Amino acid sequence: MSLPSSKRKSSSTHHSDKQQRLEQNGMHMKSSILLHKESKQLCNQLLEGNHEPTGCPCYPVEKIDDVLDRIHSLNEARLQRDVTPWVVPSAENLSFSGAAGLECIGEEINAEWVRCQPMGLSRPKPDFAAGLRRSAFRTEELEKLENYSTPQKPFYFTPDLCFPFLICEAKTGRIGIDQADTQNMHSASIATKAILSLYAATFGREHEKTQNLLGRILVFTVSHNNRIVNLYGHYAVANANSSNSDGDETADHFQYFRYDIAMFSLS
Repeated sequence: MSLPSSKRKSSSTHHSDKQQRLEQNGMHMKSSILLHKESKQLCNQLLEGNHEPTGCPCYPVEKIDDVLDRIHSLNEARLQRDVTPWVVPSAENLSFSGAAGLECIGEEINAEWVRCQPMGLSRPKPDFAAGLRRSAFRTEELEKLENYSTPQKPFYFTPDLCFPFLICEAKTGRIGIDQADTQNMHSASIATKAILSLYAATFGREHEKTQNLLGRILVFTVSHNNRIVNLYGHYAVANANSSNSDGDETADHFQYFRYDIAMFSLS
């Protein structure tokens, strides 16, 4: 069932307003020539690698088309329950099942990022986010990070998740996936900024270690509905307009971009 034309127009206008606010806050839903070639190579390696499927969450893989057809006109809760775990498998569940090297990865589902300041839009509440757990840090590291952390320079994004690096939004319909892309752009920019801010506070903005992060993908996002999956890599470059704002702690010295890694069809 399609939306009435007035509702489609209203949704489209609201989406355009959000995109405009992203641009005003230095977030661009496009790539930049300053993306480092090594990040592109990494993305190509991820796509070309021989990755064993983890299996579907609750049904045989040969039934995926039936599931996609069944949820076509249903709500986002069904999409998130039946499809998202197949598109973005849980690292925690993989760890519980014996996969090595995932013990320090934590996850949140529909958890509001209460400990960070948004960038022009409402506070993020991703459908799924993966980041680091407290156990990823030594006690002395935790103490330093907690003393450093502010809403502008977050360490914890939720009470239990640090520095998210994988974010997923699942929405129904064609308009919905555009909304998912916009929300992911906002969330990923906040997460990218947090890493760069930590390096800038530790070493200085002009230090080689901070500069080496510019143009490198630091966060991945997945947007999907019941037919399409969009995969992006997010990174930052230096903001040329911030050269005169030294000493202004509220100024953002970075611009945020995304790289279109791939679009997949689920059917």
